Amino acid sequence: MIEPENPSFKDERSTEPYNEDKVSSPEMLERLKKEGSGIGPGFKGDWSQLERLVRNLDADKRAGDLKPGEGLKEWNEWVKSQTKQAVPRERIHLEGAFLVHVRLEGAKLDKAHLEGASLGLSHLEGAHLSGAHLNGANLQQARLEGAFLPGARLKGADLTQAHLDGAFLVGADFEGAHLRSAHLEEVDLNSAHLEGADLEGSHLERAKLENAHLEGAILREAHFYRAYLFETHFEGAFLYGAIFDGADLTAATGIRFSKNRIHRTQIDGEAKVPWSVRRRKYAGPWFFLLPLLFLIALFTPNYGNPKDPWSVLRRKYTGPWFFVHLLLLIVFFTPYAAKFLYLSGLSRAQAHIEQQADVLEQDLQGHERAEEAIREMQRRYKETHRETRAVWVLVGWTETWWAFVMVIVLVAYNAFRAVLTLRVSALRDAEERSQVTPALDAYWPLFRCHQFATILMWGAVLSVLFHTGYWAWTTKVWVAV
Repeated sequence: MIEPENPSFKDERSTEPYNEDKVSSPEMLERLKKEGSGIGPGFKGDWSQLERLVRNLDADKRAGDLKPGEGLKEWNEWVKSQTKQAVPRERIHLEGAFLVHVRLEGAKLDKAHLEGASLGLSHLEGAHLSGAHLNGANLQQARLEGAFLPGARLKGADLTQAHLDGAFLVGADFEGAHLRSAHLEEVDLNSAHLEGADLEGSHLERAKLENAHLEGAILREAHFYRAYLFETHFEGAFLYGAIFDGADLTAATGIRFSKNRIHRTQIDGEAKVPWSVRRRKYAGPWFFLLPLLFLIALFTPNYGNPKDPWSVLRRKYTGPWFFVHLLLLIVFFTPYAAKFLYLSGLSRAQAHIEQQADVLEQDLQGHERAEEAIREMQRRYKETHRETRAVWVLVGWTETWWAFVMVIVLVAYNAFRAVLTLRVSALRDAEERSQVTPALDAYWPLFRCHQFATILMWGAVLSVLFHTGYWAWTTKVWVAV
């Protein structure tokens, strides 16, 4: 009867080696201990399982050159028999094993415990490591092309210069792993976790990273040529010099470009909406709300645009948006231009009335009652009016304090826009010449200014609406009846 406390039947990491008495001979046990001595943390797993694997590897060496998948037949058959066995079944415990430069092509190691194992330079092409525990393992320059590792745990593992081309890594956990210069071409890393991983100089050409988590990862000079990065999370990632040519960054979040190549890169900020949804949204009764939706889209920051700071600046302050905001500038200042013309006409009319009043007073000399009436009218007018500069009337200083504040907001907003347009245009020109995005520290202050300008924009809109509405409501004209 199997003892339940036996670590071989527990799906938990072993902290001490066991089953020494089940090794076939003392000489074999001595050999296993000698080969693993002084390497890494030392072996912490099942000695009998390690012997089984080593004997199978010895047999493969004697058999000569084997094609991928032909070796480890006895091992794989034993693992297969364990998976078919009713519970309790024997788990694979090879924690801390020293398996450097060995051939494990096609090995069945699903859910195996290989924490802290040394597998550098080993051949694991096509190996089955689904749900395997490889936290802290050393896989430097290991060959894992076409390996099957969905849900594998590789926290803190060292995969420097490892080859994982075409590997299936859906849902794998690489948090804090070292993947410098690793080859990950055409791998499937959908929903994988790479938070804090070091991927400097890694090759991820044509890789799939849909909904992958790269928060805080080091991606300096990583290659994402034609990679699929839909809804990938880049918050806090270091992207300096990474190459995104031809990549799909649709709905990706947290991107902060810095000296990156983004030739023919898809950087739309929102997911593509299916036709059935668009048909319901823009047909039927919704059609009559299109003008309102257009205005909302016009004044809402990043609506339908990329969310990364550089793309926001580039689209908001260069290209077609430049002419849109030029038109808005004209609209914003139209009420003030009309008010300026009104004040100019009023000033000339007042000057003309004063001249006519003086002439009339001279013509009415000797008519005391008429002279007194004219003087009374002038006195009352001066009591209710005072002479001031037209500019203070234009900016609303003579009305209310908030009217004056709205004018200041309008002027500040357009001043911010002018400065941002000049600075962003210069960076955009440099980008087009070099085909590389500007450094993060070159445009990040501009993005902060853009955020502040967005707040000022709403104040400018309110200012225009107020002055236009006030002028339209208070101005009276004579019309024919």
